[in-house]
Amino acid sequence: MGSGSIINDATTGREQEEEKEPGLGVYVHWPYCSRICPYCDFNRYLAEKGGSGIDHRRMTQSYKTELAAFRRFLDSDGDPAVFATTSTQTPEPTTTTTTTTTTTTKLRPPARRRRVRSVFFGGGTPSLAKPEVMEEVLAFIDAQWGFEPDAEITMEANPTSVEVGKLRDFRRAGVNRLSIGVQSLNADDLKFLGRAHSPEEALRAIELGKEIFPRVSFDLIYARHRNQTVEEWRKELQAALALASGHISLYTLTLEPGTAFFRRAFQPASPNDALPYPDDERVADLYEATVSTAAQAGYHQYEISNYAQPGHESRHNLIYWRSEDWIGIGPGAHGRLTTHRDGHQRHAFAQGVYQIKLPSKWMDAVENNGHGVQEMKLINPTERMEEALLNGLRVREGISPLRFRMHAGQSIEEALDMDKVAELQAEGFLVYEPQAGLRPTPRGMALLDALLPLLPRRPSTT
Repeated sequence: MGSGSIINDATTGREQEEEKEPGLGVYVHWPYCSRICPYCDFNRYLAEKGGSGIDHRRMTQSYKTELAAFRRFLDSDGDPAVFATTSTQTPEPTTTTTTTTTTTTKLRPPARRRRVRSVFFGGGTPSLAKPEVMEEVLAFIDAQWGFEPDAEITMEANPTSVEVGKLRDFRRAGVNRLSIGVQSLNADDLKFLGRAHSPEEALRAIELGKEIFPRVSFDLIYARHRNQTVEEWRKELQAALALASGHISLYTLTLEPGTAFFRRAFQPASPNDALPYPDDERVADLYEATVSTAAQAGYHQYEISNYAQPGHESRHNLIYWRSEDWIGIGPGAHGRLTTHRDGHQRHAFAQGVYQIKLPSKWMDAVENNGHGVQEMKLINPTERMEEALLNGLRVREGISPLRFRMHAGQSIEEALDMDKVAELQAEGFLVYEPQAGLRPTPRGMALLDALLPLLPRRPSTT
């Protein structure tokens, strides 16, 4: 696929989006990294010798085989027999039936298939892959579903000199949006975070990315340690925003079980090994400085950790937060798919799909069974309501009455404790308008984890 075949202009107008059929995204997980960062709990594995031992051909074929299985699953409107098949044959896009070992599945004609709105190559470090991997996967997705005219194709990358040299090849492969893991512009903090690049390499990667890709975003982590002051962070963020080109992701450092930082925080080997993590008050002050500094530069907080100029919001991330559908392929990936629709109750049969984590076992399963799916889980009505709230209140736009009913199967007034909603609105955490729906304020977004358990209507005890 040539780089000109996918247009990257994304729109996020709520009314326009809700009139469309829910978006379909594809997440492709590349599990390999050149080093393991001490704060990262993603499904990642060390690629020794710069990744020279990775079987790119086998990974690519496994991605394509699994995509074919998901196409059959969606075309059959969710026939579970698709994921019981032992066939690894890849059907042509015009195929109308496929036979498994137990049943014959009627497939949806190509004209009725949803087109793909976004693809996200995440990891791990997908920029370690050969560009041909992305090119083949994108061409295969195009053959199976086709792309929307303004589809967004994102790839995560690290700003090391070796990977930056491949950026032009990734662009030619079809990637039109680059997301760079900068994390800090401070040399000492990059070392503390276990990053392999320098501030100078990060700056070069950002500038080169802007020359090559229509859209570029990069990540920064703040609240890194107790010595980070609000003023130091504000100056660093101002410098970063001056480099940004429409989108930036700003995350607080979180301590995830199983990571080196988590062990140092809760089970240090010695007093000197203890992680100097900031207290809650400092984290809150840094968060407030983040929101205000970004706003002053013209970047609105459209999600808890994501900031954009109008029209530059991440289309793929909005699929997640709007509880729409995405296919997740690759080791440890997960997805969310809707089948057997019935009127406005579109997500009555929403399913979570979870992949085998270990790359070698995932590839073995794909080669033997035609897919690497480990578990499919029906999302029950209570979970759908909770999902709609959790995702909808992560974004500044909130959740509309139509979208809430579509996902939860009931209205906002039926599902939530409206007295509590009114109380939280009076306290400045939420805004509820019957026609527009429910949305968080900046204060509410900061305290979302504490607010969510308060919202559902409790069953009557009488």
